[in-house]
Amino acid sequence: MTDDLSLRVGRLEDKFKLYEPILTAMPRLASIPTELGLINDDLRVLKDSKIEVRERLMSLIKTQSQGYDAIVVKLEEKTQALEKEVEDCPIKDALIRLGVAEKEIAVIKLLNERMVLVEKALDSIKLKGWDLVYRIIPWILAAMATGWALLRPK
Repeated sequence: MTDDLSLRVGRLEDKFKLYEPILTAMPRLASIPTELGLINDDLRVLKDSKIEVRERLMSLIKTQSQGYDAIVVKLEEKTQALEKEVEDCPIKDALIRLGVAEKEIAVIKLLNERMVLVEKALDSIKLKGWDLVYRIIPWILAAMATGWALLRPK
């Protein structure tokens, strides 16, 4: 849009430069040179303001560019810090520990099955009365040893 306005102002200036000698040479139109001077002054003001606006835009773009560059630098620093954290992450140790834990869990599952078998065997012994026999046998052996020690021939 600004390029379109620049083209229009340029064309207007060219037309005034082309027709100015003709208009000033006309004898009856005495106010034309002063009007042309005012128009030229206005065109100069337009050009100057256009240049000033362009300079302001360029300075604004430069400051924004500097701000964006600073943001990019900060983001790069954060990225590097995150990369270091990822490199220092003890995930390898965790994987090794997880492997050891899995092996221990497998052993515990095997032991669990064996414990179930032992519990079943003990329950069957109790149900058949062997538990009572196993409780009495130590007393019987102790009584026999005591009797043997007292009654043995000397």
